[in-house]
Amino acid sequence: MFTIFVEILDILTTAFILYTALVLLKKTRSIYILRGFFGLGVFYIAAVFLNLKLTTSLFQSFISFFIIILVVLFQKEIRRFFENFTIDFFIGAFTPEIPVSDTVIDIIGHVVSRFSKKKIGAIIVLPGKQSLERVLEGGTPLNGKISEPLLLSIFDPKTIGHDGAVIIEGDIVKKFMVHLPLADSNKKYPGIGTRHRAGLGLAERTDAMIIIVSEERGTITVAQNNELEVVASVDKLKEEIHKFTGSSEGSDKQNKILKFLFSDTRDKVFILLISAFLWYLIVHK
Repeated sequence: MFTIFVEILDILTTAFILYTALVLLKKTRSIYILRGFFGLGVFYIAAVFLNLKLTTSLFQSFISFFIIILVVLFQKEIRRFFENFTIDFFIGAFTPEIPVSDTVIDIIGHVVSRFSKKKIGAIIVLPGKQSLERVLEGGTPLNGKISEPLLLSIFDPKTIGHDGAVIIEGDIVKKFMVHLPLADSNKKYPGIGTRHRAGLGLAERTDAMIIIVSEERGTITVAQNNELEVVASVDKLKEEIHKFTGSSEGSDKQNKILKFLFSDTRDKVFILLISAFLWYLIVHK
């Protein structure tokens, strides 16, 4: 009975490692590397199944060397992935979120609406569970209670701080004139301006929600989870903030661990089957 438990644990552990590698490759958008890995995996399984000892040995040596090359090439992305993973599952899962009231959401909605109509550029950051201090630069502490006049004065084009970002935690404006990290690459969104690159850069590195107003077009964009999404209306923006903060009863925000378990079901089942097949070929035989 204990042996069966160990074997199941072995398969699940292998599946977890393979799925983590799959997520990492997707996040680095290394689709060609992913296809190459899949092709090599099929070839390796065939070599093991046919008991081609020399080919199997060469493959094992090559794979070890190839992994070292990948670590060197993608060290920044790998570091960021495991940093976010650690924060999400060992810190973030037990960290309470800072509540955001309907009043605060209404204030943000009204201000963003005015900015959009007058084409005033702005960046408003709502932190998630991950710390932002490790990626932010500059900024002036404010710690003032949020209000429309306060936000309007900060982003007034005549003031020196209007080009920076504002950090809002709960009902407090923590900092303004903050510089956000620029996106590593804008190939996915060619032609975006500096504000959008900054918002996307923070969304690549943290779980924050970033609201961006374009001073050229007046469009409202939300940067979150490595993505930029243009919001059609202020009501839609307020709905997105509700979902992000979990401040409404109808919020569909899930616990990080539950989301990890029940999202991407097709990929997880495929990886689990591959792990079971590898166990059968390598261990059981």
